[in-house]
Amino acid sequence: MIKKRFFGLPIISVLLFTMTFFYVSDHLAYAQIPQPTGTQPQPNFSPRPQPSGTPPQPSFSPRPQPSGTPPQPSFSPRPQPSGTPPQPSFSPQPQPSGTPPQPSFSPRPQPTGTGPGPRPSPEPQPTPGAVNPQISGGWTHSVALDSDGKLWAWGINEDGQLGDGTNSSQTTPVAVQIDDLTTIIAVDCGGDHNLALDATSRIWAWGYNGDGQLGGGTTEESSNVPVQIPNLTDVIAISAGGEYSMALLSNGSVVTWGANSDGQLGNGTDEPSSTPVIVSGLPSIKGISAGDAHGLAVTEDGFVYAWGLNDVGQIGNGETSANPVLTPVQVEGLSNVDAVCAGTTFSLALDNDGKVWAWGLNDEGQLGDGSTINSSTPVEVIDIANISAIACGSDHSLAIQDGKVKSWGLNDEGQLGDGSTRSSSEPIDATGLKDIVYVAAGEYHSLAITCNGKVYVWGLNDEGQLGDGSTKNSKTPKTIDLNVGATEGCATGDCETEDIEADTNRLNLKVGESAEVTLTVTGEDDCLVEGESITVKLNKSGKRRITVSPDKLTSDENGEASFTVTASSKGKAKITVKAGGKKEKIKVKVK
Repeated sequence: MIKKRFFGLPIISVLLFTMTFFYVSDHLAYAQIPQPTGTQPQPNFSPRPQPSGTPPQPSFSPRPQPSGTPPQPSFSPRPQPSGTPPQPSFSPQPQPSGTPPQPSFSPRPQPTGTGPGPRPSPEPQPTPGAVNPQISGGWTHSVALDSDGKLWAWGINEDGQLGDGTNSSQTTPVAVQIDDLTTIIAVDCGGDHNLALDATSRIWAWGYNGDGQLGGGTTEESSNVPVQIPNLTDVIAISAGGEYSMALLSNGSVVTWGANSDGQLGNGTDEPSSTPVIVSGLPSIKGISAGDAHGLAVTEDGFVYAWGLNDVGQIGNGETSANPVLTPVQVEGLSNVDAVCAGTTFSLALDNDGKVWAWGLNDEGQLGDGSTINSSTPVEVIDIANISAIACGSDHSLAIQDGKVKSWGLNDEGQLGDGSTRSSSEPIDATGLKDIVYVAAGEYHSLAITCNGKVYVWGLNDEGQLGDGSTKNSKTPKTIDLNVGATEGCATGDCETEDIEADTNRLNLKVGESAEVTLTVTGEDDCLVEGESITVKLNKSGKRRITVSPDKLTSDENGEASFTVTASSKGKAKITVKAGGKKEKIKVKVK
């Protein structure tokens, strides 16, 4: 997810591969915390199961995704250096075959200042314990970061994606097993792997490693607990792509590792690397985002560079080609960009005027321009303004506007959150959300965090990636049993009852039949009223025809409450529901 400023305060952006979104923050110094002493827990490596026949292909094309950003590749803002930034001490050279040269990373001082990011990853927090919560979505799993710097995960776990030391999938959040002395300040999900950035500017990785995306120098084993990437320091932002990883260093350079068949490492070759290599030819960078097979970077001056797969124009240079772009090229027509996020085969950019620009594949309306025509150069997303954060999923997008969530693109699993499964080529509202400060998009699911730490989820749930204890899809946002803590400096507004609505105003029942009626209590600007008392009453004749249970209700965190109507004899009845001085009527006919 990617963020700008919200309620006049620094906000987190998440870049999704997650395409989640990234964290953008002003004037933050990177926190340093003592390195844990003693022996760190050893990971339990388990080889990825080898299925018989042809392994199933990921459901999004051309390759699995998840950013805002998440949900999303995530990049975080970083301090503005003066003059020409120092060049990294390693300079990998193209290697036609064999093992690519290993960069030698040397520690550098932590800068202070501002920096944005796509699937943006938040910048290090000033002090341990003051972490702003984040969330990210992978292909079929999710990971959340709470305000104490701890990680929680849920969904599929066959390759150790949940990091809990097992390979058992979970439909509710479980704690990621990381050293207790480690404070995490950013997290991002790739397809089946994850990255986490700690307060000492080091990266931890876990999950599938068949392409070297964990960065440890091998491709043979996955890890079901986080392991620290060796010899990589001074990291200020992270982004996990489909089968590769990306990091932004404090000197403005970018490194990548993992799969590279489409040039997504950006180092001038198409050879994979299980250790970090430097992205070639970039100026000083402030934000990054890793898509499925292409990468994005934002310069300190607000220009955007891209590299990797370009079969549908996702690079944004006015061309399409079956041949990948092996080194970064500048995206046409963009300036003053604060954050970017890369989806499976499309890209988004958020500028400092709060406008969103999109390019690449548009068959499901991913570009949000009201059409389904692909574009190899940026087009403006219509009908939105004052956007503070963006996130890219496989084929759908999310944005935060005044604390609410706008969504567009593919909606076959309900990932747009409007209660339907109709795709949309222009932004629509995800139902019933307010005070949102962070969004992330997985492959076909979406996630959001409120100012006070509530977690909302919606979309595909076949592997438990929504974390609600079920495997049932949800076409509208719902909360899960996890509070990640408040985001520092933001405040929710009061929501007083302005309206009460029933999901139906007319029921036709046969004697002995029952039906459930759901009520929604809303306030000004459609905020959801929690804790409102609701009464349900019948007219005189209705008492002879039907019964209702219960007749006294309290609205939940979604502003909702439900009661059951049972028909007892033929005739007509009228139900009146009241809440906060407002009322709604429901007519019932019993046959």
